[in-house]
Amino acid sequence: MTDFKKFEKHYGELKEYLVKSNITSICLDVDDTITTANLFFAERFHVIFSNPEGLSPREFIAKYRYVRNVPYWQDPYKQQAIEECFSSGGYIHLYPPMPKARESVLETDKTIPIVAYLTGRPDRFYQPTITWLEKHGFPKRMVIMEPKQSVLEELCIDDGDEWKAKLLEFLFPEVVGSIDDNIDVVRNLSQDYKGLIFLYSHSAGYEGIKNVICCPDWEETKTEINKRFKK
Repeated sequence: MTDFKKFEKHYGELKEYLVKSNITSICLDVDDTITTANLFFAERFHVIFSNPEGLSPREFIAKYRYVRNVPYWQDPYKQQAIEECFSSGGYIHLYPPMPKARESVLETDKTIPIVAYLTGRPDRFYQPTITWLEKHGFPKRMVIMEPKQSVLEELCIDDGDEWKAKLLEFLFPEVVGSIDDNIDVVRNLSQDYKGLIFLYSHSAGYEGIKNVICCPDWEETKTEINKRFKK
């Protein structure tokens, strides 16, 4: 069971602000929800490593979802190259936005306020993330980055997926959920969590899971949010 007293030290001021604001809000993920980070690297490594199936980058991402999962890129050399590109942060400014993401986010924000970007990026990427959001015209909101390993250990958290899930629990009911592409966040939620995850870029397979609303694209994401929050 999560000890939320530990969260008070790092996120108590945010919780207090949300309580005083007296608004119902949601969070928004960044990579592969409003950016095309994974596809960006798929296209890059497709050129460098090729793929024996003859699939396009979009096709093998549809099949394997994440670049790190592509079976013929599993040798140590390729995995190290992939990890170094992701972890360096040097390509963040090149990521294109997801199709219709900006317009949809602006519209969603009118239906239910987006209080923060909740991202698994390490905090050393804070400024490049802010710069990218401003460059592409996304709403100016607080950005909550994944904390350092020492903080995760202090919170008794194993990884970024669990951190996201437990932070959403801590911020409920002021924050009633998040738009995120990562099913592992859902898997780390407690059974009694009453919020919602609008699972971006997933069209099927999770309909029976509590808290999950599959949203294959931004148009469907808007529709599902409007169903639940539009007054």
